[in-house]
Amino acid sequence: MSDAADLHARRHPGQHRERLRRRALALATAGALALTVAVAAQLSGMLVGLEQQTVSARFALRGAERPGDVVVVGIDDRSFSALDRRWPFPRSLHGRLVSRLHADGARQIVYDVSSLSRRLPRRTWPCMTQSATPAGPF
Repeated sequence: MSDAADLHARRHPGQHRERLRRRALALATAGALALTVAVAAQLSGMLVGLEQQTVSARFALRGAERPGDVVVVGIDDRSFSALDRRWPFPRSLHGRLVSRLHADGARQIVYDVSSLSRRLPRRTWPCMTQSATPAGPF
């Protein structure tokens, strides 16, 4: 605030408070409007195409070269056939997989498997965590 504005604010405190109140109200209104537009855009699906475009652009920037020291282990139809098991696999099997990856020299294991099945009781978690403990924090 300039010296003249500061002097005016001291001489006319009611006007200064009113000006600050109007600014705060304008800022709150602009924020509420921006939030409303953002929520409407998200709920209407308008941002889906934009998100897909940015993902495509990021992959294009990254390039097609893949790191040579990364291995992706997937669970697919061949897994079910080879193991002669249905989904969901017992957690003890997941634990043995993590132990095997560690024994084979994996420096880092990123594990992304949903285990929300009601058929697997919670008491089976120790089988997995005990197997994985030598591989690091789980």
